[in-house]
Amino acid sequence: MIIQNIHIYGFGKMIDKKLTLVKGFNIIEGLNEAGKSTIMAFIRGILFGFESRRNPHLRYEPLHGGNFGGAIEFVDEKNQSYRIERISRQKANGDVQIFRSTGEVV
Repeated sequence: MIIQNIHIYGFGKMIDKKLTLVKGFNIIEGLNEAGKSTIMAFIRGILFGFESRRNPHLRYEPLHGGNFGGAIEFVDEKNQSYRIERISRQKANGDVQIFRSTGEVV
């Protein structure tokens, strides 16, 4: 799996943040408190579910309100494109949908 794009709707202090990654090795760098760990937690949350509400310090709910979640676009080993979107509404770990590049829900 190769991650191509990350779109953070709302996660911690990040609101409507978009990152485009290139094929190969990507380095995310920045000063302390720039959001490097937040981006890693976001990727983990989108792929595996958000932390439970029992761990609010690990949950990264948006500090200033708004949608909690985002999307990751990736290509698999067969060069097929997908988009995983997870938004926390009713469920603590978020409602997840997976789309093919055609827009079809998987």
